[in-house]
Amino acid sequence: AIILEYCETTLRSVISNYPMTKSAFVSHITSIASGIQYLHRNNTLHRDLKPENVLIDSNGTAKLCDFGISRDFANKSTMITVIGTRPYMAPELIRQTNCSEKIDVWS
Repeated sequence: AIILEYCETTLRSVISNYPMTKSAFVSHITSIASGIQYLHRNNTLHRDLKPENVLIDSNGTAKLCDFGISRDFANKSTMITVIGTRPYMAPELIRQTNCSEKIDVWS
């Protein structure tokens, strides 16, 4: 079993339903960037970053979720598999060329 922290909503819902203040925007981007940095320091690619995979807790902190297709990027062959949500895919992933951890930043 996997146990996750309860989060009230997703970034998709926040973007779609509520006006976002500048401070909330900066807070969300900072939290997402921190999460991506942690993953990359631990040689992990998320490979499916999108608003639906960012949870927002009751304090307004953004948290990454859905690591079902994440991979260890030490193995370069797993980085060129076209997998994820196409509108959020980096161009080099779609073209299957020169993939790196930067594909998560594109999302």
